[in-house]
Amino acid sequence: MRCGSAAALALALGAPLPASAQAAAGAPLCTTSLRLEPERAFVGQQVLYEVRILRRKDVAELSWDRAPSFPAFRAEWLPGISGDEPIESKGESYQVFYERRALFPSRSGVLEVPPAGLRCEAEGAEEIVAIPGGLLPVEPLPASGRPDRYDGVVGPVEVNVTATPAAVALGESVRVSVVVRGAANLWDLRPPLAEEGEGIDVFPRPPELARDAGRRLRLRRYFVYDLVPRAALPLEIPPVEVPWFDPVERRYRLARSEGVVVPVGAEPPKAAAPSPTVAERETVPPAAAVRESAGAPLAWIASAALAAALLAGFVVLGARRVARAGARPGPAGLLGDAEQALRRGDTGA
Repeated sequence: MRCGSAAALALALGAPLPASAQAAAGAPLCTTSLRLEPERAFVGQQVLYEVRILRRKDVAELSWDRAPSFPAFRAEWLPGISGDEPIESKGESYQVFYERRALFPSRSGVLEVPPAGLRCEAEGAEEIVAIPGGLLPVEPLPASGRPDRYDGVVGPVEVNVTATPAAVALGESVRVSVVVRGAANLWDLRPPLAEEGEGIDVFPRPPELARDAGRRLRLRRYFVYDLVPRAALPLEIPPVEVPWFDPVERRYRLARSEGVVVPVGAEPPKAAAPSPTVAERETVPPAAAVRESAGAPLAWIASAALAAALLAGFVVLGARRVARAGARPGPAGLLGDAEQALRRGDTGA
């Protein structure tokens, strides 16, 4: 530990310290403590490594003097957590911070978590604070009751299987996704589906691993397959089973998904005809109108002809009135221009 030069000189000369220096001399810049949870574990079980750091309010910087190391564990980083309220100790206010890791014991025995060191710096002062180490008793996984196809998973998990699309034609492929998730050691989990099947071609993709780091580490293991059936028979995907060890009940258990059946037809499934849009429902093309009128009853045709004659009479009468008033040609004049253009062969006009 090293203190500010002025305070060190005052202590050497036996002179009284200022009030702030007295507080600094009596209250350390930082204090630490270690917690391992649980205090006993099995091989492969997740263990929380948590260092509680009390940091005095005038501490400007924290850094590792000796970073934590975990030689007998697989270590995964977890986000640190700050305390909600400061803590009063020896007349000083301390902020609380938790440095955290997820540890997975790699072997049985009494495993050591080595000590580490933290450097705390304030204005004119610096301290190196020891982070205590710990010992963790680790038990081997029991041989009694161990399933045949067991991959060493310790901790609760769940399995989900999905297949898309819901139905295919012969020659088309089905995408099957198997997701295993839980606060467990899933990185050594073997692919759950066989790479060969009777009457089916199997194309596996490389498995992927995702991490959700929160209060505890949760992992998601993804297995994806493209299956191509070779016969027009239902494609049956059996339930996927993942054995895991329950460290609380000290026994093996089984996570199991639902089975999936995908119909396979000789022809592609027919898609439903799209419903007409509002514009299509309100606008009837002329050709369609002609086709509809061709099969209409004779009375309807006569009514339509009468309506057309009346409309033509109104158009001619309106055109004569416009001509007498000296206005611009109305619909009749425009129709006459169109008729002359047709006689000339000028379809564009």
